[in-house]
Order: sequence, then C-alpha cells, then structure tokens
Amino acid sequence: MSNKNWITKGAIAAAVTSVFGASAVYAESVNTTATVDIITGFTFVETTPLNFGDIAVLKSISVGTDVTVTMNETSGARTTSDATEVALLAGGGETRLVLDASAAPPFTAMTVTIPDTTALTVGTNPDIVMSALTEDAGGTTTDAGGALNLTYGATLIFSNSETYGAGTYTGPFTVTLDFN
Repeated sequence: MSNKNWITKGAIAAAVTSVFGASAVYAESVNTTATVDIITGFTFVETTPLNFGDIAVLKSISVGTDVTVTMNETSGARTTSDATEVALLAGGGETRLVLDASAAPPFTAMTVTIPDTTALTVGTNPDIVMSALTEDAGGTTTDAGGALNLTYGATLIFSNSETYGAGTYTGPFTVTLDFN
C-alpha cells in the first residue's frame, strides 16, 4: 500500500473521530412510571323508595284467608285480592322502588340479591309481610356508561284473622348488587 493511501485513510479516520468523538456513542436515560387504577366499587343508590300508598283495612281479615296487595313493577298500578277487606285509596303517593347504579364497568352482568320477605310494622299491630319483590324486566346488565336502573314492585300480605290498626307500617330491607 502506498503512503498516499495510508495518509488518505488516516485523514478519514481523523475526520470521523473529530465528528463522532474518539470514545463510544453517548446514551441518555429517562426514568418513567406506569399506572393503572383498579376500581373495586361503584355507586348504588335508592332513587325512589317503595311506597304502597294509602290503604284502608275495612275489617278484620277473614279466617283462613290472606289478603294481598300487589304493586306492578312496570306500571306501578296496585291491585288487591279482596277490596271488601283491603281497599286501595287513590292518590296515596304510591311509588315503585327505583335503584340506580353508576360508575360500574360497562356491559357487565350484575347479580341482585333481594330479601324473600320483610316485616312492615307499627306499634303493637300485627306485621304486614312484604314479599315477591319483582324487577321490571329491564335487565341486570350495565349499559355502555356503566349505569343500571332497576325498578321493583312487591306484594303485601295481610294475614288471616288479624286486625290492622292505623299508622305508617315500615320495614327496612337490603338490596345488594354485585358483579356476577
């Protein structure tokens, strides 16, 4: 190899060294963080309480017979199995039970747990039994926004041979909504 080639190759190497530096290429680092929010709950509230409205018990319930009052879960209409013993008064403020869930995962099937029966009481009067809480077939799957609206009706049972006095009969009960 001629001296001219050596000189040319040396000049090229010197130029590369002056542009890129004589040592290894420098690296930069960034410290960063990854995050995820785990949501373990959602909001579940009573929007409208269940209220059977004003009812008149006209006499002692006949022996051997229960009288029922049913509130339709879809329409809110009330019916009685015996209007001669338990009459429904108009304009009594009757309302279906409305429960609303929000901030749940979208399109998620939920499980609703309701009580079999609830005793409604006032003073020393006999209990009125509430049973057959029925959902209005709106479904139990959340929508695209993670919301769910549940509407319920139920049945009241006035027991045979009992005499019901005046007053507001109440009874607490729990409805639980959970992921399937």
